[in-house]
Amino acid sequence: MNSSDHFINQSYKKHALTFANYQRGASKEELAKKWLLQDNAGFWRLARMQKLVQPILHSDPNSTWLTVGDGRFGLDAQYIIKHGCSCLATDISDTLLIEAKQNNLIPDFQVENAESLSFSDNQFDYAFCKESFHHFPRPLIALYEMLRVSKKAIILIEPNDPLSIPSLFKILFYHFKKILKYILKKDLSEHHYEEVGNYIYKLSIKEITKIAIAQNFSAIAIKGINDIYVNGVENESLTENGPLLKKTKRRIFIYDLLCLLGLQDHLLISAVMFKLPPSNATIAALTKHKYTINHLPQNPHMK
Repeated sequence: MNSSDHFINQSYKKHALTFANYQRGASKEELAKKWLLQDNAGFWRLARMQKLVQPILHSDPNSTWLTVGDGRFGLDAQYIIKHGCSCLATDISDTLLIEAKQNNLIPDFQVENAESLSFSDNQFDYAFCKESFHHFPRPLIALYEMLRVSKKAIILIEPNDPLSIPSLFKILFYHFKKILKYILKKDLSEHHYEEVGNYIYKLSIKEITKIAIAQNFSAIAIKGINDIYVNGVENESLTENGPLLKKTKRRIFIYDLLCLLGLQDHLLISAVMFKLPPSNATIAALTKHKYTINHLPQNPHMK
C-alpha cells in the first residue's frame, strides 16, 4: 500500500467515526439533539441553505433523490421528503442515521462511500450534497459518482473558492484583506484542514463550468449565499433573537453588502449541474429564486 492509499483509507475510517461522540449516551448527545430542533438559531442557518433546492422540488414533483454525506440524522433527506419527493439518505457513517430511522424521521438509509457509490447509473433523478463535498479526500471522484447515479442533475452547496470570478475590485479587496490579516497576525494560509484530517476543498464556478462543458451538459445554475457560523448559536432560541443570532445576521449582512458592491464573491455557492436540459418550469423557478442560468456551448463534434 503506497502513502496515498494509506491516507485515503485513513480518511475513510476517520470520517466513518465522525458521529461516534454524538450518538445516544455519548459526550455530545445533547448537541446532536439540538440539530433536530426547529426553534434554535442553528436551524435558521440550516433552513436558509435547504431552501436553495426548493425551486427544483416544486418544479419537478415526485422526483427521486439521493442525499450524499447526510449523516446528521438525514436532515436533508427529511427536508426533501417533507416537500413531496422520495429520498434515500446516505453517509459513510450510519451512527445517527440508525437513530433517525428508529424514530421514523426517515424511511430508510444506506451506508455509502461518496467516492464509490453502489447504485446503478441514472438510478435517481437528483443527487444532493450539502456541506459534505469538502470533507471527501477525493471530491472530484465523488462528483463524477454523483453524476453517474443521477439522471437529471446534481446539486452541491459548498464553500466558494475566493476570486472564483475575478475582477479588479475583487482582487484589490482580496489583497487588502490579506494585508489586514498580516497586521492582525491572523492565519494567512489559503489552504486549511479540518481536525478529522481532510483538506477543505472549495468549489470554483469556473472549474464546475468546465467539467459540465467537457461532458456536453446543456446548462448549470449558480446562486451565491453568505453564511457564518458563530460558536454556540445552536443554544439560542429563535424567539429570543439573542446576541449570537444577531451577530450571525450582522456578519451575513456585511458580507452581503460586500458582494453587492462587487468587492468579493459569496462565501457559499449552490451549483446545479444539469445532465438533461432543465424544463421551462425548472428554469423559471430557479430564475425566480435568483439563480443564474448558464447555457453552455455544445461540442460541435458530438451529436
